[in-house]
Amino acid sequence: MLKIHPLLSHKIDTKEQMLMDFRESVRSYKAKSSCLEIGILKTKDDKVIGMFKDAIQEQNHSKIIKAEREKMQ
Repeated sequence: MLKIHPLLSHKIDTKEQMLMDFRESVRSYKAKSSCLEIGILKTKDDKVIGMFKDAIQEQNHSKIIKAEREKMQ
């Protein structure tokens, strides 16, 4: 969060502080799903959803294998 120097705090009104707080909350927002995930799920096409889930599982499996290899080295 952006901090205001105490000598300048008297120049910030409540509206400005609310705007700064809002900007900080937008900046720190992390989505639970990506645009790609949302778009695929909206299609309601079971085949496409299944392919997407398989790709995610394969990617996670590859990450696990890579981490295990790094531990061994």
